[in-house]
Amino acid sequence: MKNAFLVSLILSFTMGLHAAPILHPLFSDRAVLQRDVALPVFGTARPGEKITVTLGDRKASAAADASGQWRVEFAPAPACATGMVLEVRGEDGSPARATDILLGDVWLLGGQSNMRHAFRTYPLLKDSTAQINDPDLRILVINAPPKPADQKAGSVDSTPAGSPPLIHAAYKGAWQPACRPYIDEFTPTGFYFGAALRRELKAPIGLVLSAVGGTQIERWLPAADASKVRTGAFFTGKPSDLYEKMIAPLRGFAWRGAAWYQGESNTNDPISYGPLQEALIRGWRRELGLAGRPFLIVQIAPFVGGSGQIKPESWAWLREQQSQVAGKTKDAGLVVTLDVGEGEDIHPQNKEPVGERLALWVLQDAGRKVQASGPRFLHQEIKGSELCLTFSETAGGLKAQRVALNRKPNLPFGTDPEAAVAPANQLVGFQICGADGVFHPAEGRIKGDQVSLRSSAVQSPTAARYAWDNFSLGNLFGGSGLPAEPFRTDNFPSPDFGLPLEGSPAPEKLPGVALTLLKTGKENPYGPETMVEGRGAQTVLHTDNPAVKFQGRFVYAALPGEISKADGPVIISIIYHDDFPSVVKIRYDSSDETVNPQSKNPGLFKEAGNFRTTGSGGWKIVEFKIADGLFQRRCNGADIRLDSMTDRDIVINGIYARSVQ
Repeated sequence: MKNAFLVSLILSFTMGLHAAPILHPLFSDRAVLQRDVALPVFGTARPGEKITVTLGDRKASAAADASGQWRVEFAPAPACATGMVLEVRGEDGSPARATDILLGDVWLLGGQSNMRHAFRTYPLLKDSTAQINDPDLRILVINAPPKPADQKAGSVDSTPAGSPPLIHAAYKGAWQPACRPYIDEFTPTGFYFGAALRRELKAPIGLVLSAVGGTQIERWLPAADASKVRTGAFFTGKPSDLYEKMIAPLRGFAWRGAAWYQGESNTNDPISYGPLQEALIRGWRRELGLAGRPFLIVQIAPFVGGSGQIKPESWAWLREQQSQVAGKTKDAGLVVTLDVGEGEDIHPQNKEPVGERLALWVLQDAGRKVQASGPRFLHQEIKGSELCLTFSETAGGLKAQRVALNRKPNLPFGTDPEAAVAPANQLVGFQICGADGVFHPAEGRIKGDQVSLRSSAVQSPTAARYAWDNFSLGNLFGGSGLPAEPFRTDNFPSPDFGLPLEGSPAPEKLPGVALTLLKTGKENPYGPETMVEGRGAQTVLHTDNPAVKFQGRFVYAALPGEISKADGPVIISIIYHDDFPSVVKIRYDSSDETVNPQSKNPGLFKEAGNFRTTGSGGWKIVEFKIADGLFQRRCNGADIRLDSMTDRDIVINGIYARSVQ
């Protein structure tokens, strides 16, 4: 702790006013302390007070410093599943005590919602907690910063009187065993990780969860590290705020290592994620004493998301950043989740494989003969019309394995009739390109540690990609049953992801006057909504009725009166978000009576031209010059219509018109 005020805030007391010394909240009843390392115990007392600490039959002494903090250190000791008493006494003999203390391995679990969400929030998992009861697997949840709604009486995140605010209220201010009701508030990913370690190591396991859903990685960086990393316009929060509230109070405790599951909230700017992840690992290792300890990373899972929610390929590029960081960081491990995602659920419920794969890295670090990594791309060789890829970490040979990813949420894993399926007898997920850089699906053939790829559309291949999409379907596995990491062999630059979808608006205004966007068009079953969340966009065309089948999207707009009566050409400017490849035509109410002569209203819907979208993910501007506009709102009550040839939502932030004299 940096000062007495912060300590008083964390421990919910004012130092120097209590007669007895106080243990830090991490040293509460039923705590698991780290085995086989120098074991620190710390807390607060009156400045200068001499204190004595006992742990079982061991004793240590210290004196509180000028700010009231004290710390002792016991010699390393092996695992112990017999509960001990931890006691601290001051000069007046008044004790502070924690009972049923075990020695084992203690892990810090961090990240956002896929690490934080509790069993009770998953429809398919919430009932499984009735079978969980392991007294030697101990769990603790660090309290998230309160929100206004959390302050209601009885709220799960409210803090009872006298309970240290550092600890989540559901845990009653102390460590608890992995059983109901406590496990209902715990992370399935973390539980399955701890349960696998308990099963294999036969030692007590402690899991401390400090995570908050929907958070970007910048908020978890120590301030010294955040100041060295560009956050840019893509970051919308306050750097380091969650680190200071939920990680810094854990400094000084002894850890076996850390596991991190986060990244979904950083996919707007995936290319900057690698340096941020490196900074977080570096900062946590320095501040939390994790140097030389495993740091485990869970790669984000396949996800489609609603139209416009995520940028094309952005999750693939962020996965690459996670792979690169894990590959070049000492004592780091990567868990691949390509086979456990769900198309429409950013929180896939098949969490058991994730936790067990995390545990494999720990067992490997402990010297067990296990395979923790799936196949990794090693190098490629061009053989005429074939591209031959060689892999490492194959555990005896590559294989294709059936993968079924649900599209709809809340269905038992792999049972969705509309699931994306990769069969066991055919490799799926590979693409190759030639000199033009255009990727095409490729057929793959496995031989030992190699995959040979070919495509009738590519006669001279130069590069390959695997599982390179947001909702990526791939079925390459190693002999150990672990999935291959997604990868690419090219060195093409990343797409221009442009302005972020959240936190940075589109251009606010263009020259001229704004057209009014209309909800109209009898032949169009889609209608505009007034806003796209997080974008500040004015319209998106979509339907919530799955029975409606219609090719294309329309946007209608009307010119203001002063422009409609103007003489001479008019420039129409459009601000749009380049979400996906398509062709968009602009049509207008024309005075040219040679257009559409069979119509009762000749001159309607004359085409001014078209523009091609590419899926770059950025805001763009396109302009058209219209010389013969009549602008009497004859196009279904509008003057302008945009036609997209793709059946996906269009995001428009404004259409503007100006006269050209």
